[in-house]
Amino acid sequence: MTRSRIAYLSVSVVLVLLVATGVLWSVGFRRAADVVTSTGDTVCEGTRPTRVADDGFGAEYFRRVGIPMRRGFACILHIEVRNNGDRGVRIGQVRFPAGPSAGSAYEVTSIDSRRVPVDDESDGGDAVVDLDRQLDGGESYVVEVRVRFRESGCDGEGGAEQPWPSIAVNSLLASHEVVVSDVPSFLGTADSTCDE
Repeated sequence: MTRSRIAYLSVSVVLVLLVATGVLWSVGFRRAADVVTSTGDTVCEGTRPTRVADDGFGAEYFRRVGIPMRRGFACILHIEVRNNGDRGVRIGQVRFPAGPSAGSAYEVTSIDSRRVPVDDESDGGDAVVDLDRQLDGGESYVVEVRVRFRESGCDGEGGAEQPWPSIAVNSLLASHEVVVSDVPSFLGTADSTCDE
């Protein structure tokens, strides 16, 4: 074999590998993008979820669930993860603001019955749990997130915190973060105020 022929074959092999990798990533990304989330019922003790106006999008009629942060409250949020595609994907990390090292008046204590590890350095104040769960096409799975009042935290009375949790979805070579946009807001009360 001549040198030019070897070079030609080498370039051809590299191009075929690059195209194959791109195709796998593209197919995987489309599969991951078929996954959607929605927040179902919120069950609380020590506080009562309410509907609050959310004019953040310029639409006063848009209302969302708000959880008043009362001393001793505890709630379970039910987040449905639904695979609208026809192929399986893998659910990875669930990341929810207000983990053990955050400063808000609520904290996430468990995700999917798994205690949230206390790691002040790596989580950036988020509660992080790796579900590592297969979700086949057309299937749904409900992730339970437990939150409670944090005595050492504070949020001003009349204020609101809007968390934006995310769920990692993987398929083939692609990874995609699905943001859960409809979780309840956490509403500041006299119990959660930063004032002494």
